[in-house]
Amino acid sequence: MARKKNIPAKLQEWIDARKRFRLSHAQIQMARELGMNPRKLGKLANHDQEAWKVSLPRYIEDLYFKRFNKPEPDEINSIEEHARKLERKKTEKRARKQQQQQKKKKEEEEALLNTGENVEQKPVASGPAGKVVSLAAPVSLKSLVQEFQLLNDASTVYLDKRTAEFFSLTDDIEFMMSSNVENLLPWEQEVVAAAREAESSENYVPLPSKYDLDEYGIMADFCFALEDEDLRAEFKEAIQGRGAFRRFRNLVQHHRVEKTWDEFESRALAELGREWLKENKLSFKEDLWGTQE
Repeated sequence: MARKKNIPAKLQEWIDARKRFRLSHAQIQMARELGMNPRKLGKLANHDQEAWKVSLPRYIEDLYFKRFNKPEPDEINSIEEHARKLERKKTEKRARKQQQQQKKKKEEEEALLNTGENVEQKPVASGPAGKVVSLAAPVSLKSLVQEFQLLNDASTVYLDKRTAEFFSLTDDIEFMMSSNVENLLPWEQEVVAAAREAESSENYVPLPSKYDLDEYGIMADFCFALEDEDLRAEFKEAIQGRGAFRRFRNLVQHHRVEKTWDEFESRALAELGREWLKENKLSFKEDLWGTQE
């Protein structure tokens, strides 16, 4: 099915499942809270061929009642409503980030005017109870490139400046954050607490989105860099128009240049990573190919 605008792929799967199995908004929300996989609901559906089995809607409702001891969630939102909330939240987050950057820039300018000299300000991380926490060891460039390669539409990845570790804020975690805390398991509450800190604390910085990395540009550069003239022409033609990424991947496999492409992509992402780290005044180590500088 065609995906609606501003509906992440993972949420669209729930919309498709709702229509296919004729589930209500409440039953879809129950299934999500139960941790079900929308692509595997077909294995649970009965379709009336086995009378001794309960129907999928009844199965979800019974399982939800056993787990949470109530017939349905306290507040029911459709997937479309949830997607709109996520979009508003992302917009508000970008606005807050922009305000913070403007405020920081203004403070730096005022500091320069007051001292009359160039002042280098080190970032300070604020820990629990207002205690100052020392910043982390250098960020692993290899780990950053791996995170870049895993970026998708359904999550935002943050870097913890104190630990140099990454935190992925997925749609499932966003859903948990919008749920009643009392309904969450202990480990889910810990995940939600970590997610809220990642969103609000200056100790975290969000990674660029997959669109900021210009995946198509990297792919096109690879095609133009191929030395073989015939191969270069074949690749350049493949990336024209709709379905370019799929055709490109097929050609990479067909001509067995996976290693060449992997190295080219890694180097391109590493350069973007260096620029991003420098912009955010974060130290890093050159460990992508087993070496350090």
